[in-house]
Amino acid sequence: MSGGQTYERIPFDDTTLPIRINYGMVLNPQNTLQSPETSWHEQIELLYFRDGEALVCCGNQTYTVSAGDVVIINPFEVHRIAYLSGTPCYECLMIDSTLYRNTPLKNEETCFFNLLADGKIGFENVVRDDAEILYHIEALCREVKSRPLLYDVMIRSHVLALLVGLLRRHAQSDVSFYRLIDNLQQYDRIQPALTLMHNNLNEHISLETLANACHLSSSHFCRLFRQITGYSPIQYFLDLRIQEAATLLKRTDKTIGQIAYEVGFDDMGYFSRKFKEHFGVSPTKLKKTSSN
Repeated sequence: MSGGQTYERIPFDDTTLPIRINYGMVLNPQNTLQSPETSWHEQIELLYFRDGEALVCCGNQTYTVSAGDVVIINPFEVHRIAYLSGTPCYECLMIDSTLYRNTPLKNEETCFFNLLADGKIGFENVVRDDAEILYHIEALCREVKSRPLLYDVMIRSHVLALLVGLLRRHAQSDVSFYRLIDNLQQYDRIQPALTLMHNNLNEHISLETLANACHLSSSHFCRLFRQITGYSPIQYFLDLRIQEAATLLKRTDKTIGQIAYEVGFDDMGYFSRKFKEHFGVSPTKLKKTSSN
């Protein structure tokens, strides 16, 4: 694929159960393939189409998908999605590898899940006519939405069963993993800096500190970081802090001032301005909307 490739940080409300489902996602005719921008992330992503037709690009392949199809976007796989016809509607499931890495099984079974988590094993991008896969996706959608008694146990169970079904019937050949491994290796080069940012949102980390964490010169680090993520390190760190602030505004009763300070902003005016630039609404409006 041509164009920029942006690394996405996927937030999870519960880090002990890192699964995220966006229900009733809809594509409109403005969502086209004309934009060259693509993205990739560390998590496995599943798109379960309920209606309409869409185009999904994974790596260098473009697929036409419709109601009943499941799209598997592998960890570290460059992708984008576009409107084709009708009213494309789908559920989007994001599953972090910490949910299945180091599973307490026999060594040989655990190995498969760890290889998957590391991007060394992947799946076919489109799954059709597989009732078992659909069953587990539907079950996960229900459990995550309603959260009944012992939902966390059931979620882990369905995730493992889903991945086993994919491993048995929809695993890719080794040759097709090269594009995934390339992204993984690129990501590994800046991973120490990303970890430093994620773990220190309230700190003012210098460019030199980030570059040193990756054993690179500042200039080389900046070029590599922008090449991999599509952002400068400074802009990425700022966006990361703004996104965390939005999560805290929606999920906690903390004041806007407390949240701004917690994600590293000493100047409330600057925080509000950058927040509005990022989300299109002020922190006050977002908090008020979330509490309704």
